[in-house]
Amino acid sequence: MLSDCGNLASLTDSTVHYLNGTFYLSTATVQCIEGYRVKKEYNNSVTSEDIQCTSAGHWQASKGCERKGI
Repeated sequence: MLSDCGNLASLTDSTVHYLNGTFYLSTATVQCIEGYRVKKEYNNSVTSEDIQCTSAGHWQASKGCERKGI
């Protein structure tokens, strides 16, 4: 039986797009809202990250988003 990660809880300053479902090995894109970038990415152009549903039925942890630097 395939593990189902379900939908992610609301993430601050981002939206989630499920590319191919919510089951094991599915991918979701976490897209930062306008004016934000992926945390700990010091390049302002990195505004999204892909995460994957694990066999344990949980999504990989997202780094989250932060305001873009100057």
